[in-house]
Amino acid sequence: MLPIVNFEPFLQGSEADRLAVAQDIAQACSEVGFLYIRNHGVPSEVIEAAKAAQRAFFARPMDEKLPYRRKTGQYRGYIAPMAFTETKGKPPTLYESFIVGDAYAADDPVAEESAGTVSPTPWPQDDEFTPAFKAYWAAVSQLADRLMQAYAMALGLPEDCFAKMMTRRMSNLSILHYLARDPDAHLGDDDARAHRDTNALTILLPGEVGGLEVKRKDGSFAEAPPEPGCFVVNTANMMEIWSGGRFRSTIHRVHPPVGVDRYSLAYFASPNPETEVRPLVDPVPGIDPKLIEPVEAGRDMARFIALFDRK
Repeated sequence: MLPIVNFEPFLQGSEADRLAVAQDIAQACSEVGFLYIRNHGVPSEVIEAAKAAQRAFFARPMDEKLPYRRKTGQYRGYIAPMAFTETKGKPPTLYESFIVGDAYAADDPVAEESAGTVSPTPWPQDDEFTPAFKAYWAAVSQLADRLMQAYAMALGLPEDCFAKMMTRRMSNLSILHYLARDPDAHLGDDDARAHRDTNALTILLPGEVGGLEVKRKDGSFAEAPPEPGCFVVNTANMMEIWSGGRFRSTIHRVHPPVGVDRYSLAYFASPNPETEVRPLVDPVPGIDPKLIEPVEAGRDMARFIALFDRK
C-alpha cells in the first residue's frame, strides 16, 4: 500500500497545517516516489462526468474516432489502438488514447518550442466529451498547481518557486483505454513497459480494475490498487532533478487484467518548454549524477513525443 496523504489541510488549513502536509509528501516522495492523495478538491461530479465521457468515446465505432486522430509531429488527439506489449507468437496487448490539454494555436511559440508536445486539441464537438474533459482539465490543473506549491515547501523552497516555470506549461492529459487482454497473451516482467515518467509530476486517476505496479527498492514490483476517493501522485524525472535526488522518480508499470477493459486518466504536469531543469537544492550524497543531469524541458519532452511518430 502506498502512503496516503490528506491534502485538505494544505488547501484550507493554517501555515503549520500546510507545512505538515508538505512534510508528509516529502517523506512519501523520498521513500517511495508514489502516494495516494485524498480530499484533493476535485469535485466528484467532475470526475464521474469525465469517466462517463471516456467510456462513451472509446465505445464509438472506429470511423467516428479517427476524425480526431493526432497529426504526425503533434501529440494531442486520438491515438488508435496500438501494441502496449508485444511478444513473438503471442497476441499483443492493445491500448488507445486521446491526449488533450491547454488551448494553443499551431503557430503559438509554445507549440513550436515544445516540438509537438503542446499542439491544438482536436476537440469533438458533438457530445459530452469536450465539456466533461475541459472541466476535468481545469480542476486537475488547479490541483497540480497546488501540489507544485506543496512540493516546493517540502524542499524548503518558496512555495511559488515552480509557478514561474508553469506559465506556459507543456502539461497533457492522457485519456486511456486498455482493451481487454487475451487470456493467451503473455505479459511478463520483460514486456510490461516498466518506465519512469518524463515530466515533473503525474496525477493519475487509476483504473478501477487495478493493474498499476510500483517497483520496490529491492527490485520487486508491488501492486498499487485503486483507493476510493484518491488520486495516485508520483514524482517524475524533472522533479527528481529539481530535488537533487531527494524525491524519487520511481519505475512503475501496468499489468492490465485479463479479460476486462481498463480505463485510466493520467495528467502529466510539465513546465514551460524553455525551462532548464537543474537541481534547486544540494544533491543527495552519492546520487547517480545521470539521474539529476540538467535538461531543457522542451527538448526532453520532444524526445518522448517522437516515439509516437515511429509507431
